[in-house]
Amino acid sequence: MIHHQLKKMFSKSTILIFLLSPVLAFATKGDEEHKVTQVKEFRVNDASTVNINTKYGKVTIHIWNNPVCKANITITGFGNNAEQAKRMTETINIQTKEKEGDVYITAESDAGSQWFSSRKDNKDYVNIDMDIYVPAKLKSFNIQNNFGDVLARQLPFPAMLKVNYGFIDVAESTSTISLNIAYTNKARLGKMNKVNVNAAYSSLNCEKANELIFKSSNGTHSLGDIGKLKLQSAYDELRFRRVGSMLLKANYSDMKMDELSSSAEISGNYCDIKIRKVGRDFKSLSADVNYTDIRFGVQSGTPFRARANVKQGNFSTSGFDFKNVSEHREKSSLSYSAITSNASEASPLISVNGSYCDVKVGED
Repeated sequence: MIHHQLKKMFSKSTILIFLLSPVLAFATKGDEEHKVTQVKEFRVNDASTVNINTKYGKVTIHIWNNPVCKANITITGFGNNAEQAKRMTETINIQTKEKEGDVYITAESDAGSQWFSSRKDNKDYVNIDMDIYVPAKLKSFNIQNNFGDVLARQLPFPAMLKVNYGFIDVAESTSTISLNIAYTNKARLGKMNKVNVNAAYSSLNCEKANELIFKSSNGTHSLGDIGKLKLQSAYDELRFRRVGSMLLKANYSDMKMDELSSSAEISGNYCDIKIRKVGRDFKSLSADVNYTDIRFGVQSGTPFRARANVKQGNFSTSGFDFKNVSEHREKSSLSYSAITSNASEASPLISVNGSYCDVKVGED
């Protein structure tokens, strides 16, 4: 459809422009490098929050058995010669603070340094890499990293990760994770418990989550098994393997789902939505849509009730025998209700209200 083509052209060209813009502003780093290492240690306990604010490098989180937060910080400067590289490391300050059991580690550029230059204040001239060791029991862990990455095998405590122009890879979390990402490409989450995501111009791959609250714009996302999904989307391309229940509010987005296990509530404008099949515990699907196409794969023999009120569009089914059919067409409006021959009034309900839409129900 024309509106989908225009949507994709706008979305992808905008992403390309913004992703390239910071790169165009950077110069090429020199061949020489100089490294400076700092080690910071703090006593922590299960009531402590660790806060990291950094840029231009990787933050790697390690879990160990000591009641200590240890930060191994490596600052790497680049230059055309050894002296220039050394000077670049001197433009970075590592500030630390302890307050009421909480830990604060901040990496910042020192504008007062005689070697500081705004033109060279970027990751082509200096990198800041941190290896953070913490115990498994913390109140929370907060990281903000600009033009950098966050890596962790485990996050057993509540964590907030904010990354701009970087990368995230978290293998497992048994607690709650909040992600705030922008221009972050191919972020990866493994086996998650609860996740809250706010994303812009980014891509995310999540293997599994018991609960996902997701707000996204101009992104491309691939998600595996999601128990409970609440999604607000604009100008996105979305792919799901399996979703238990879903609440979707979308504009100018495309979504494909292999299986809907239980229920979905959909509100969409200018979208293309395809759900290939339903699970054995399917209960309901309701859609309130405009300028949107829906393909809802329901296996032959599945009992369900259908209700539709459509203006300037169509609602159709294939592969089912119906009873109690009521169908009224008047000019450009359709009012339809029916029940499959093997269903009852307690069977799952498929309900559609829409305009300028095409909704098809049947086997994929």
